[in-house]
Amino acid sequence: MNIVKKLKSKLLTHLFVEWVKTSEDLEALNFSKDLIQSRVHKVNGHKPIMGFRTHSNDIS
Repeated sequence: MNIVKKLKSKLLTHLFVEWVKTSEDLEALNFSKDLIQSRVHKVNGHKPIMGFRTHSNDIS
């Protein structure tokens, strides 16, 4: 079963790279990028920073 997973992974990776090289659909490419970034963050446990924290109570 493990060899099937490896073969499937290599085939899908090859097809995906080929699709990225030939695709001109910006919406699909951006969606794919966001999906990949989300998965990377989920796998490595990193949460992206969305803003800045202020350490001062005095805002002037």
